[in-house]
Amino acid sequence: MQGIPRRGILALLGAAAATPFIGDLPAAASQPAEVGAAASVNAWVAASLDKVRADRAWPGTPPNTLRFLGAGNERHYGQIVVTAGSDTTVTATASDLAGPNGAKIPASAVAFFYQRYVNVSRPPQNSKYLSGWWPDAVVPSNQVPAGANGNNAFMVTVRIPANQPAGVYSGSVTLTGGGAPTTVPVTLTVWGFSIPVVPSTVGAFWPWYPLAAQAENVKWGTPEFKTRMDAYYNYQMDHRVMPNYPPIIGDPGPGPYYASPGEAEPDAYIAQIAAYVNDPRVVKFQMPSYARGDQTNSITVDTAKLDKVATYLRQQGLINKAYFYVGDEPGDDHAEDTLVGAYKTLHQYAPEVPTIMTLTHRPRQSLLNEKTMPGSSKNTPSRCWTSHAPSTP
Repeated sequence: MQGIPRRGILALLGAAAATPFIGDLPAAASQPAEVGAAASVNAWVAASLDKVRADRAWPGTPPNTLRFLGAGNERHYGQIVVTAGSDTTVTATASDLAGPNGAKIPASAVAFFYQRYVNVSRPPQNSKYLSGWWPDAVVPSNQVPAGANGNNAFMVTVRIPANQPAGVYSGSVTLTGGGAPTTVPVTLTVWGFSIPVVPSTVGAFWPWYPLAAQAENVKWGTPEFKTRMDAYYNYQMDHRVMPNYPPIIGDPGPGPYYASPGEAEPDAYIAQIAAYVNDPRVVKFQMPSYARGDQTNSITVDTAKLDKVATYLRQQGLINKAYFYVGDEPGDDHAEDTLVGAYKTLHQYAPEVPTIMTLTHRPRQSLLNEKTMPGSSKNTPSRCWTSHAPSTP
């Protein structure tokens, strides 16, 4: 369990959000001149992690080829920035990727996402991050609006099948809209090995299911909620972004919104959890602690519920994948001690389950001295310290 990073993520990647992200964009970016309303779409290839703002100037000699390289059972990303001389809808279509000795990767392995913009209206807190329109959410779609008012972009992914023959593959992405089609060449170098299905690293990315459901106007706990949130969950899993817990819902009927998301009543939890955890892609998951309270005051644990779930997971051979994560970034000694007390209670009922306490500072010595919890063996890591803000070495 050592080294599990804590991260938060709102995965708007799984569906088209109901909330609009596009509004009045900035003035036109500097770009090649267009002639006539039916002018061709302009396109250039940017780095996959480059946040290209709507008003960024067009490069003098922009790269025009999507280049990927990777192993089997991997996904790789690219970005195509587009504008047009007049308002239009640009549609992207991929070809098959042809490789050595007749090998190919089908066009269905290529997916497109519409990169949408969010207006950051707060005054800048950092000279690198200014207010204004920033690309953020990516929505599954092979169409984006384009025009002379600024840049828009496709995120492009290619999934390399497992055991794909090694070599260089080539194909293209065709952009239509306005005048004549624009062709973006694609090259993909496949290495001679495949990435295992079981991840070799461990992460804990927090999926905000209630907020995703709110954005899609889906009622918490309904069958529709389950279907949609499973789509978010599976999307993360498919991209090796390990959710810290699956979208388990209460039984019977809708809701409730659990005080701690992911903590259904034991019977409902037991009925659903094995189907998720038995997936070989799941290497760790957050086990419900049934802890209530506030780390700044006190925390109590419903030990009867905890014991029931722990007993089931142990019987099913699943508890070795579990961890506890109760509090977040305690700001003082009292809050840290409150969490330590809660973890001691948890370890009375599940001594083999490690715990996480996230810190933004170096742990004090008294915390470092607590190497094991009551009931834990000396070989069982009882806690994992992580820090996601600068701290003293």
